[in-house]
Amino acid sequence: MLATALIVALALSGHPPGGGGLIRFEPTSILDDIPSHADGIELVTRGVTLRLRRSTSNHWIYEARSDAPTPDVVNQRVATALHFLQVSGPSRTIDLSESSSASLAQFGLAPARCSVSLFVDGKPVSVLEFGGLNPPKTAQYMRVLGRNKLYLMPLHVGAQWEAVAAAANAASFSGSAAASENAHAAQAPAH
Repeated sequence: MLATALIVALALSGHPPGGGGLIRFEPTSILDDIPSHADGIELVTRGVTLRLRRSTSNHWIYEARSDAPTPDVVNQRVATALHFLQVSGPSRTIDLSESSSASLAQFGLAPARCSVSLFVDGKPVSVLEFGGLNPPKTAQYMRVLGRNKLYLMPLHVGAQWEAVAAAANAASFSGSAAASENAHAAQAPAH
């Protein structure tokens, strides 16, 4: 009976009773909607550089591998990583010009753990560097090159870019292993 009354109230008013208690979610981004227009990515992590370019069919392709398409898992990871950049805001911003004692090494950014360059029309528009974790290990320090600020971002934002690299590396390894197996099978004598 109570459920029926709630459904009727929702249908008539268009919002839940006492709707003032609900907070509307507004995505925040420090990049001003650039990731949705990105058509190129350079990802550097653990000394390995991965360059991807968006094809006309909206699929990511490897630049260094004769424009070979990336596996679906890599495309999904890139889409998620870009989405996280669009909707995730910092929990804290540190102005480096005001903090003379702050050094990039303190925040795990000298060198960065992971660097992401976003391109639009072949030109770099943003370079993001992800560093160390905060003491409770719930967020990660990030900076945008050209700005004198550090951002404490949710942990999943930087972790997703590392997952892109891991997925691309795993796909590359399995692709190399399959190619090696096919080459070995082709050389084996026929019975």
